[in-house]
Amino acid sequence: MSKKYQVFISSTYTDLVEERKGVEETIIRAGDIPVGMEAFPAADEEQFEFIKSIIDQCDYYVLIVAGRYGSLSDDGHSYTEKEFRYAVEKKIPVLFMLREDIDKLPADKTEQDRDAREKLNKFIALASNGRLRKTWSTIDGLKLLVREALDHSKATKPRPGWVRGDLAASPELLKKIAELTLQKDELKKAAQSESPVILPEKFEVERDFNLDVLHFEMVHDEYGNEWASEKTSQILVASSKVFAFVAPSMRGPLIHRELSRKIAVFALGGKESRIVEVQNVKIEEGDFHDILLHWEALGLVKTFREKTSKGNNDDFSEITDAGNRKMLSDRIGLGN
Repeated sequence: MSKKYQVFISSTYTDLVEERKGVEETIIRAGDIPVGMEAFPAADEEQFEFIKSIIDQCDYYVLIVAGRYGSLSDDGHSYTEKEFRYAVEKKIPVLFMLREDIDKLPADKTEQDRDAREKLNKFIALASNGRLRKTWSTIDGLKLLVREALDHSKATKPRPGWVRGDLAASPELLKKIAELTLQKDELKKAAQSESPVILPEKFEVERDFNLDVLHFEMVHDEYGNEWASEKTSQILVASSKVFAFVAPSMRGPLIHRELSRKIAVFALGGKESRIVEVQNVKIEEGDFHDILLHWEALGLVKTFREKTSKGNNDDFSEITDAGNRKMLSDRIGLGN
């Protein structure tokens, strides 16, 4: 599925008009969506609230810093620095582009006020802390650095991105999810009423699942750079083997995104140390609902929705007494 990523461009405005245009062109040529505040060059607090809502929708954040600190807000920070701080707060990956030899820039492109220069230096130090910065001296050089940094960030720091509405979920997938949700609700009702669960006539206790697993593999470009590239593989797994692997983690409630990750780890070989970007692997949503429903039908797990430690509602699963007994039996078969 082809994704487009929304990229926020942050900088002072009047001194970097041409540079911003060049970066916009680069992002568009990469197949992504640039977002900037060119239509609102006069910054104010009311506008900043709107800018925050735009940043919330972005996948990556490009910070371009040259010789100007920018207009000050009520708290004494420039609006560019406020945008940066907000992006960091929202954990949006930052691509930092710093102009070389700032002191050699023309007077109209640098801060003449001593306090403003000091604020600029502190901002550069803040933005450089804990992240890699790229330095540029020409617009062409800046464009090349942004393209390389954006490609690298896509590979190493995957983000949700955007897809066409007609591609986000096929009718077949939506139908499958709806059917599984209905079956899940029926199983819950049966469990709550303590009535016996009646399985379909062709229900298979031992079943293989062909999972679509999202993972990452190391690739190299022509310049010798190395990064993790997103890949989807179809992997056949046995339900009982997967259950034996993940069940110990479900002795207490396990959030579904972590359960999906663990199933993916098993499908990829079961050794987290060998998997690139292990925190971001997962299985396709329809496959996840399918295998979870299978375990519920067998009475091995129970699922429920409750608040997380952050106060949000989310889905969890936990093994039942029957699931605990099966786990012990199956793990003996795994040789653990």
